[in-house]
Amino acid sequence: MSKVLLLLALTLFAAACASEPEIVSIRLIDGFESTMVRGSPPAVEPERTEWRFDADGTIPAPEDDAATFGWTAFNDIEGLAVRDGMLVGTTGAMPVLLGTRPDDLDDDDQLYAIEVRMRVSEGAELGITFNGAQELDDEWAEARLEQLTDASRPTLRAELTPSDDFVTYTLREAGATFRIGTVRNLLLEPSDVEGADFEIESVRIIPLKEHLSSIPSGPGWHGLSEIYRETIVSRAPERIVIDLDLPARARIVILGDPGQADTAAVLASLRHRYVPNRVVACRAADAKQTGPLDALFAGKTLDDPQPGVFICQNFACQQPVFGRQAAIAAWD
Repeated sequence: MSKVLLLLALTLFAAACASEPEIVSIRLIDGFESTMVRGSPPAVEPERTEWRFDADGTIPAPEDDAATFGWTAFNDIEGLAVRDGMLVGTTGAMPVLLGTRPDDLDDDDQLYAIEVRMRVSEGAELGITFNGAQELDDEWAEARLEQLTDASRPTLRAELTPSDDFVTYTLREAGATFRIGTVRNLLLEPSDVEGADFEIESVRIIPLKEHLSSIPSGPGWHGLSEIYRETIVSRAPERIVIDLDLPARARIVILGDPGQADTAAVLASLRHRYVPNRVVACRAADAKQTGPLDALFAGKTLDDPQPGVFICQNFACQQPVFGRQAAIAAWD
């Protein structure tokens, strides 16, 4: 039975080489253009989940606490009201606002971030803690207050910039995951100091699916397990078409029985050499030529001791060499 061995190796990393190797790495990111993205579906802007205290948000005011769009002074907040389209108040020793999101979000989605646009007179940190309870009774309130008192810091935080200007704060923590189902009640601490005056323009919940839909196809830093790499990404049904000039591919044809000692030694030596972008084909000289590799072996005969080595590149072949020592020397 004829023996056929095909070794295909497309490698970018050098193991060992006697001479300077050809550089074959191609950085697709360097040549990327937005026109290379094909088949993009029509853009659909997802509806935001947002309280806006000028009544332009997507979350309507509930029947209870309609004047403050459902937000209440849970603890140590003085003068809470909506004035000139802003939720305003003054912080006490442990200030906490409470808001409850609507029920129409996907509970199995993940939270990407909470976005708060506000201005505050003083303080170093804005914080938020979540709770998924459906019933908010006195027992629940007492437990939450105790939890907040014992906690060293809120679940998500952002550094405050006290100013007369409005600032958009994005509260998220890389690597942390929260099911939307656990983000039903938002316990917002507008400042970490007593006596701070705050004005909140909007509070927005950003689910992960909404965030991902906003990322354009193309290069970006993406990660798994907090290991990030610059990557080209797209979304179904898109495709990315990149025209490349590939480096010439070396074709190494070996005539010899792979089970014979000399031929096996030549193959082992080649595996430990760096020949970039190579195609290696090996089979016994008397093997019947019936297959897709026939073109590689066409016109090549074994006239001397096996193995015979034929090295071809750019449609031209070097003078063949025969025998174990000559074949191994050919890699150099």
